[in-house]
Amino acid sequence: MESTLLRREISNLRKSTGISWEIIEQDYVLSWVLYGISKTNKLKETMIFKGGTALKKCYFGDYRFSQDLDFSVQGDYPKQEELFFLIDQACKTGGIVSENIDFKCNRYPERDVHPEKQEAFVVHARLPWQRDYNTSVKIEVTTQEEVFLPAHDKKIIHGYNESIDCKVLTYQIEEIIAEKIRAILQFAKNSTNEDGDDHVLEITMICGEYYQIMNIRSGKNFY
Repeated sequence: MESTLLRREISNLRKSTGISWEIIEQDYVLSWVLYGISKTNKLKETMIFKGGTALKKCYFGDYRFSQDLDFSVQGDYPKQEELFFLIDQACKTGGIVSENIDFKCNRYPERDVHPEKQEAFVVHARLPWQRDYNTSVKIEVTTQEEVFLPAHDKKIIHGYNESIDCKVLTYQIEEIIAEKIRAILQFAKNSTNEDGDDHVLEITMICGEYYQIMNIRSGKNFY
């Protein structure tokens, strides 16, 4: 898409949703990172998309905006330097095909050891109207988390009056919801008692939100 048309699409979306320009830029960039992953065979075959961004990009296009991509893995997945190299190549592929993004990728330094042996990366993007790499998104790859339900190939929901013809392996929606609640409960367990009430409220809100999603998916109302 020509850059002036893309700016118009982002501006229109900002006005209609009230979401900030920067978050919409991140959302646009995430789609093209996913495109690159889908065209990189070893990533496409072994990385399974999950989390809230998977809900937006693969199930509900009008779900809340996110700034990161979360994956689990299967099979003979790439590790360490091979994983970094392939993610960097995937981003470059997305940038070339989009014709609007320059990418560069760095490892994200984790402060603490992740319980599921996570590898994390920061992807910096420069859009045509930016002088520098002002848009950043994060990729997190969890390597020791069991996936219980068979992953599905899901087409990316992009928008912006652009067509992105790609699919990525994605958690089933039931497992996305269960995994999100589990992660919050684990975080709450490891937090101080002073934060307990806040975590209970957050869990209650998320459970209610996902309950609504299941209603929509099933076409039923369980109230």
